[in-house]
Amino acid sequence: MPMDYKIDVLAALKAAGYNTNRIRQEGLLSQATLQRLRGGEPLAWSSLEALCRLLQCQPGDILEYREEQKMPDKAYAEKIAAELRARDTWDPDLCRELCVEAGMADEWDAADGETFEAVVQKAAEKLGVEIL
Repeated sequence: MPMDYKIDVLAALKAAGYNTNRIRQEGLLSQATLQRLRGGEPLAWSSLEALCRLLQCQPGDILEYREEQKMPDKAYAEKIAAELRARDTWDPDLCRELCVEAGMADEWDAADGETFEAVVQKAAEKLGVEIL
């Protein structure tokens, strides 16, 4: 899920003087909302508003956006690896594609003439493909 909790909300509520008994007795949050917090599940806007009011904070103090990690495409990685094996020299574009597929674009961009082979080999190992 791209939205994650930055804090342990239930612990923050407790530190602010709101234990689960008080929350239930005063009807501050529903039992379903408490269960969703325990499970790290998303909340309704109204529940997020209530949390911000109780904790005297902003939504960004509770939640953060994290980009979802794309799973490597094994078939595509195999195709790139086969093309690399078929060539007599290293093709920088294919090497970069393999590194990007392995989530190693930054390592590829930082590699130089002496280190690029190790980076490409590491990307191939990460993807479970043979390039040599």
